[in-house]
Amino acid sequence: MSVAMLIESVTDDEDTIIAGLMHDALEDVPGYTYEQLVEDCGIRVAEIVKHVTEPLDPNKNDDEQLPWLQRKEVYLQMLRSGNTQSVIVSAADKIHNTESFLRDAEKEGIMFVARFGSSIRNRLWFHKQVLAHVQEVLGDDNFLTQRFITCTIDFENIVDLYQTTS
Repeated sequence: MSVAMLIESVTDDEDTIIAGLMHDALEDVPGYTYEQLVEDCGIRVAEIVKHVTEPLDPNKNDDEQLPWLQRKEVYLQMLRSGNTQSVIVSAADKIHNTESFLRDAEKEGIMFVARFGSSIRNRLWFHKQVLAHVQEVLGDDNFLTQRFITCTIDFENIVDLYQTTS
């Protein structure tokens, strides 16, 4: 819901907002397919979601999935081949995820890093790659871009803090 609410701050396009609600469906819902998404929400929503979906299969165990870096590289390729609506959904999702991550880091301290399967530096790299594309497509004056930049600075500060204490 938070992702859709962020999207509503920059557009009233119903399909983009619905894509924000459904953005994780293909990678998180066991048995849910692209075809079902088309049937449920229409081709436009499904295409937006397809371009913000990692190659994850919710029917497989973690050890059966592609490695983290490979999934992120595929995500970036898909995002770059999508449209502006996909970039809006991706930006809102990354903002929401990062702000949640930062709140957890504030509550839990350095121990929060251990919960993730990739290094915090790799996560920052990916975050910055998405931000660069968002800036390219939406421009620096866009509300989502501005909020994304702010949370990136905060994220980088956490990474720097973690690096100096480990």
